[in-house]
Amino acid sequence: MPSRLRTLFAVALCLASAAAGSARANDVSTEDVRRFLDPTVMISKLEYRYQANHLPDDFDVYTHKLRPWIALNNGNAVWARVPFARLSRADGETSGGLGDVSLGWGRLFHENLERRLTAFAATAELKMPTGDPAEGTSLDAYVGNVVAAIVTNPTDMFPVFVIARYLHSFDKAVDGLDIRSAELTVQSFHILPRGFYLLLIPSFLYDFERDFDVFSFGAGGGKALTRRFAMQAAYVQYISGQKTFNRGFTIGLNYMWGTDKGSRSR
Repeated sequence: MPSRLRTLFAVALCLASAAAGSARANDVSTEDVRRFLDPTVMISKLEYRYQANHLPDDFDVYTHKLRPWIALNNGNAVWARVPFARLSRADGETSGGLGDVSLGWGRLFHENLERRLTAFAATAELKMPTGDPAEGTSLDAYVGNVVAAIVTNPTDMFPVFVIARYLHSFDKAVDGLDIRSAELTVQSFHILPRGFYLLLIPSFLYDFERDFDVFSFGAGGGKALTRRFAMQAAYVQYISGQKTFNRGFTIGLNYMWGTDKGSRSR
C-alpha cells in the first residue's frame, strides 16, 4: 500500500478510535447504522469519498468526490456528484481537474418492514462529460446511469443489498464506440456493537460494446460516530476478467442533516 494510503488509513483509524472513546454506547443504534448504508433511504445528507485506484501500466488515479443529497417528500430525492481527480503516471507526469459531474434523482418505490424483501428504490443519473480522468472514464459523451437497489433482510444484523446498474451513452465516446455496460453488486454488512460494521462488496461488470467482463471483490468496515456522522474504509481487488484496474482503496465520510422522507417509520 502506498505511503499516502497508509497515512490516510491511519488518520481514519485515529478519528474512529477517538470518537468511539468519547461517545456513549447507546448513542448509536442498529437503525442509525442502517440509515448510513441502506441505498433505499431517501434522506438529506452529504457524502465524501476519497478513492485511490491502481490501473494497469502503472497508472494511479486519485479522486475526491462530493455528493450532496436533498430529500423531497413522498420518497423522492435529488443529488449531484462533483469529482476532482488527479492521474499519476509511472514516468512522473500528472494531470487532473474537475471530473464528470453528475446530476441524479432517486425514489423509494416499495417498502415492507415486516417481510424479508424490505425495500426497492431506483436512481437515474446524467453524467456530463469534461474529459478529465475522474472515475477513470474521461467521458466525452453524455451518459445516463440507472441504478436499482433491492434490500433483503435475513436478519436485522446482516441485511443484503442487491444493486443493479446500467450505463448508456447518448452519443459516441472518445474511441468511437457507445458506452453501454451493466453491473451487478451484492453489498452486505454485519453490524457490530457501538456503531461499528463490516462490509463485503463483490461486483460483476459486463461491457456490451467492448465485450469484456470484470469481477472484483471488496471488503472493509466503518463506524457511525454519531447518529448523523459516519466514516468507512474499503479495499477492492481485481479478481478476473478484463483488467481495467488492479486494486483500489476508498475512505468515505457521511453526514446526515435531514430526516427520512421515505415511507419507513422510525
